[in-house]
Amino acid sequence: EGQSDQINFRCCGCVDEHGRGELYPRANVTTGVPSNWWASLPPPEYLEDDDCGCLERTHYQFCCQSDPEKFTAVTDPAHHYFSGHGAERVWPAALVLANHLSDNYAGQPEWSKVVELGAGTGLPSFVMSRSGCPSATVTDVPWLVPLMEFNIQANFESDDCCRPSAMPLRWGSDVDAKKVMHHIGGAPDIVIAADIIYRREDFDALISTLTTLGARKVVMAVTERGGVVADFMHRLELEGWDLEANMVFMGAEQAVILEVTPTWTPIDGMPNAEEVFVAPKRRMGRSPNNSESEGRRQRPRLTRSVPCQWPRQ
Repeated sequence: EGQSDQINFRCCGCVDEHGRGELYPRANVTTGVPSNWWASLPPPEYLEDDDCGCLERTHYQFCCQSDPEKFTAVTDPAHHYFSGHGAERVWPAALVLANHLSDNYAGQPEWSKVVELGAGTGLPSFVMSRSGCPSATVTDVPWLVPLMEFNIQANFESDDCCRPSAMPLRWGSDVDAKKVMHHIGGAPDIVIAADIIYRREDFDALISTLTTLGARKVVMAVTERGGVVADFMHRLELEGWDLEANMVFMGAEQAVILEVTPTWTPIDGMPNAEEVFVAPKRRMGRSPNNSESEGRRQRPRLTRSVPCQWPRQ
């Protein structure tokens, strides 16, 4: 609890804050904004109790182990129950990520423990679950947990052995991250996320959470906004992470698939559910055998471009 009080968090999309100290110095935001302040009604306990019809349902189709599967996304575009942009709609990057996971990761036993950051509706995780992943956990800010639960209820039976779970996870909070790890029984195999790179001020909190979770692979689909994604890629490389970036075209829009392989060093003697990881040594862009100018690392470049096939709605 003491550690949680000292960790300050701000979600740029949902305006969530926690902690009692200053936020990131350059964030330039006002503290004390109440949680879920856009919403006007308390959410019902179950999706079927949405008597006023405030929630919208949109249908998508993805291939799961070569078979087409129908998915339902539950959203609150008018913010009756939920604040934040993550509740409004399924953003294009989430569809791109779901397609990418279906083609490259779904149904493979080595990716059996999945954690999604900033999940919103959680469609990418649901593709993994429908493909046989036994442990998928969708996470977001605390008040969006009911929305994630509604989406789980809309797509999975209560007795489904691959039914995902929903938990709060605020970036920069080791307490939240370790609760998720305890829930899944250790570090996840893969962390996934869609359209979560908005502000340079959030890099520290996001990288801290990725470090604490300690997954063997991180896969993101992100939309470039004013060079922020390029700066995030550069930051990851400076921190010593292996990175591959591919451009995906979404009609007139573009997204970047980031596949990141951390170079973690587990601390010996820690129990699995409380596993702690040492962050990789930062590479400062200088080689002992080269001059500073010769050793300076260049910003990472996109390696290839691929078209995106949109799922049918």
